[in-house]
Amino acid sequence: MNRRLKMLKNEVENRVGHSIDTKTQKRHYTYARAVYCRVARDMSNGTITHKEIGESMNRDHSTVLHNLSVIFPFAMREATFKELYEDLSLMFQPEQESPLYELESCKTEELLKNRIHKLIEQNKIYRTKFRLMETADNMFGPLYEDLSHEELKEIYDKLNIMVKAIKTRVYR
Repeated sequence: MNRRLKMLKNEVENRVGHSIDTKTQKRHYTYARAVYCRVARDMSNGTITHKEIGESMNRDHSTVLHNLSVIFPFAMREATFKELYEDLSLMFQPEQESPLYELESCKTEELLKNRIHKLIEQNKIYRTKFRLMETADNMFGPLYEDLSHEELKEIYDKLNIMVKAIKTRVYR
C-alpha cells in the first residue's frame, strides 16, 4: 500500500475511533470511508488510482466512486465529518504542496506531526470562537445599529467592566 495512503488511513481511523475496513454500512463507518476516499483522491493528483484506494480498505474501485459521488456529499452535511475532511485536507495536501511530503525522511517527523496536530486543535478552537462571534454579531447587531459613537463607547466601557467581572467570577 502507498505510504501516504497508509498514513491517511491511520489518521482517519485514529480520529473516528474504528477501522474503515469493517464490513458494515453503518453511517459513521460509511461517512469515514467517504472522507478517506475524497482526501486520498485529492492528495494524489491522479497518481493513486481508485482501485488502489479501494484495495487499501478492502473494497473495489466502484465503491470508491460511489463514496465520492454519492456518500461524500451527505457526509459533508454533518459537522463532525466536515471538520474531519477539512483537517485531513490540510494535513494531506497534494504532494507538491504538502508540508508532510518534505518530512517523510526527516528525523524530527514525529515532533513535526505533533506540532501539526496541535495547530489543528488550535484551528478548531479559533473556528469555534469565530462562529460564536458571528452569532453574537447577528444577535447584538440590531441593538447597536442606530447608536451614536459616544453611545457605543459608553456601552463598550460598561461591557468591558462586566466581562472583567465575569472573568474574575465576581458575579458568582
